[in-house]
Amino acid sequence: MSAERGFAGGCLCGAVRYRVTGVPFETYHCHCGMCRRMQGAAFGTYSIWPTERFTLDRGADALDSHECSPGSKRHFCRTCGCNVLAWNDSDPGKVWVVTPTLDGGADPGGLDAAYHIFVGHKAAWYEIADELPQWYEWEETT
Repeated sequence: MSAERGFAGGCLCGAVRYRVTGVPFETYHCHCGMCRRMQGAAFGTYSIWPTERFTLDRGADALDSHECSPGSKRHFCRTCGCNVLAWNDSDPGKVWVVTPTLDGGADPGGLDAAYHIFVGHKAAWYEIADELPQWYEWEETT
């Protein structure tokens, strides 16, 4: 019997460290203006895990949060500013991990995105070049 798959991750400075086990519900790219600003990139990439598969190993005291929309909180390291994860009060069984904060560099393996959302708000200078499904606004997928 093989060990259950897991990933470790954390913020840029290392003050916040976490683990997730198993596989996420899904991974996706969000092109909304809020995610673009928060990530400082053309889009934000998130992997959604069941909360019982998420463990904060270190840095609870280093995390701060911002309620970006009613009931949705983004958590970031107050030392380095790295956006690490999000919770949504309307969906308490899930945690949104900012996928690039997982260890393993650009490709921690096996977390291919399934779709793009809010492409109607994407950066004009960025062209989506893959064949993934795209939604102009939001589609409930999980």
